[in-house]
Amino acid sequence: MSYTYNQWFSRFFNYVAAVSTATPLNPVATVSSYTDPFWLSALPNVIEYAENRIYREGDFLAERVTDASGAFTPRQQSFLLPTAVGQWNVVEYVNALTPVGTLSSNAIRNQLVPYSRAYVAQAWPGISTSSAGLGLPQVYAMQDASTILLGPIPDSSYGVEVIGTQYPAPLSSANQTTFLTTILPDLFFAATMISAASYMRDWGAEGGDPAMGQSWEITYKQLFASAQEVEARRMYRSAGWTAQQAVPQSTPPRQ
Repeated sequence: MSYTYNQWFSRFFNYVAAVSTATPLNPVATVSSYTDPFWLSALPNVIEYAENRIYREGDFLAERVTDASGAFTPRQQSFLLPTAVGQWNVVEYVNALTPVGTLSSNAIRNQLVPYSRAYVAQAWPGISTSSAGLGLPQVYAMQDASTILLGPIPDSSYGVEVIGTQYPAPLSSANQTTFLTTILPDLFFAATMISAASYMRDWGAEGGDPAMGQSWEITYKQLFASAQEVEARRMYRSAGWTAQQAVPQSTPPRQ
């Protein structure tokens, strides 16, 4: 069952049975865990741990982003990846769009082939006074986390379509639902409880306290395995590169 940030917030505190560590305003007053500033300051870290771990260990369609807001600069070999949507985690495809100035919805996609930086730098060492080495880019290499090198070097301002993975916006009070809370709420909750175990029992005790940290770790791994099976089907990476569930009877795949 999917849930919102507010619903997760309530369930999370019920499970960890958080005890407030804040100081009451007077000797007879109490402080609710729901308003405890120490707990509230820890929540973003709990969410960050859960989301980052799931996204790093898994491979989800929800991470795929297409950004066609950029364009190559003529006679410039390096291209700064566009960030109109967000920061790139993994660049999977780079397409040069032709004819020049055509919108991505109407353009011809010329897919660039990824190569090593050493090859691109050797094959296209730089710009000369002539047009040698210029043309429609056919290959690219990662120069750093935000820049690619092109070969041939662009001879015109071709539009660029970059496809890859970016982490979705994190769960928060201002962002009430995410892919994880909608599609994989059980997995996300288990991951947050692992982080909570570290906060509640300290990190050293987590490894020796099977009643909390290790139990949630086991639960997380079981849920993660089944989630990846479903994701493989959604991405046509299941039996025979289809969307069908992999079963012994379907192996090897049909010709």
